[in-house]
Amino acid sequence: MGLGSDFCLLQLDYKVTAEKIEEIFRIAGNVLHVELKMDKDTNKFRGMATVRFEHPVESVQAICILCLLATYVYNSCIAVFVRSPVNTVSKK
Repeated sequence: MGLGSDFCLLQLDYKVTAEKIEEIFRIAGNVLHVELKMDKDTNKFRGMATVRFEHPVESVQAICILCLLATYVYNSCIAVFVRSPVNTVSKK
């Protein structure tokens, strides 16, 4: 199974914005989309986001940067959850 160009960020400070996340990860490559996960009932930010890069290599670069720098945003250390592309899962 290959790595996709998306990954999830966890443990984000509630003050973080999509623009701030894009600013941080722009050094790794072309950020196509940042989606902040919102609570369905309260519409408040849940401290999670999904980042999509143009190419999977850029996603790997971003994860390496996070691991090497132990990236903090607004005093919260960011955790990363790698998402596998759905269309690469084979069923036998």
